[in-house]
Amino acid sequence: MALPESDTKFFTMLAEVEFPTVAAGGHADQLTLHLGQGDMVYKRLDEEAAKTVRDAAAGFEKRMRDNIPLPGSEAAVRKLIADIQTGKPDESMFTPDGRDSLQQLQAQVSQMGTVQSISFLRVGPARTDIYRVESEKGSWTFRIVLSAEGKVEQANLLRMQQQ
Repeated sequence: MALPESDTKFFTMLAEVEFPTVAAGGHADQLTLHLGQGDMVYKRLDEEAAKTVRDAAAGFEKRMRDNIPLPGSEAAVRKLIADIQTGKPDESMFTPDGRDSLQQLQAQVSQMGTVQSISFLRVGPARTDIYRVESEKGSWTFRIVLSAEGKVEQANLLRMQQQ
């Protein structure tokens, strides 16, 4: 809960939020979050950028509600596993930050053995598409997040059970 300190400042138990200036139309053009010993300033998005964010959020909400995987996510899972198992992971599939998960993913995939099947389970709340991977060495949950450009932002594999 945020309590007002003035017309432009509010505080919570953790932080103070300030709308220091007002732009044309009576809307704040930025927000300053005073948290601990540092301040974070967030600029107001222009209408075009805000529409892009709203559209992406609406698309994700629909995808989650209807439980529909992102186009290309299953193909990415299959390619990642196959490439890693042949010892030739395709780093161009990853965003720069996504490459951070490659080393751990290589270690995880090396433990699974031959893939028998891959099936979509659900869309997770953190934009993840979640797949079940059956292999000769057990069942796995593969979580993948793709960027708007179809690159892997994050991927990981967790063992569900051993056979």
